[in-house]
Amino acid sequence: MRVIAKSTLADYYTKNPGAKTALEDWYDKTKQAEWACFADIKKTFNSVDSVGNKRYVFNIKGNDYRLVVMILFTPKTVYIRFVGTRAEYEDIHYPISKPSLVDTIKLRLYEMGITQSKLAEMLGISPARVSEIMTGKCEPTLKVARAICQKLNISPDIVLGV
Repeated sequence: MRVIAKSTLADYYTKNPGAKTALEDWYDKTKQAEWACFADIKKTFNSVDSVGNKRYVFNIKGNDYRLVVMILFTPKTVYIRFVGTRAEYEDIHYPISKPSLVDTIKLRLYEMGITQSKLAEMLGISPARVSEIMTGKCEPTLKVARAICQKLNISPDIVLGV
């Protein structure tokens, strides 16, 4: 297989020496391969995954690193698309965003088995005001935000949206 471009690997392992041996091993095996289909890749690298659109993810050095490539079988060409740590890969492909205040309150109400009416009572505000907060029509006041943190045990970061 023709690999484009080895310099991408070299640039990476120059900055991350712990990856050098494993990436060079992957490169050498890939360069010698004659893959015609995904099953052929699996014979060489058992931990490879097909992620669609002609892209494949290789776990490198016991899953410490990820290598994403695009493989065109007919011209026997492998294009390196990404090389990085597993954490870097997951930050890009599977980001986890902070939950919204409303979603967090709904979850906590479910976990505690209480209704919005009971929440209003706990927070010392009207049920209509709770409804406005829950539908996003208004933000809680600082006093109510503090009560939400204390009564529902929700992080101030989530309540304040930071």
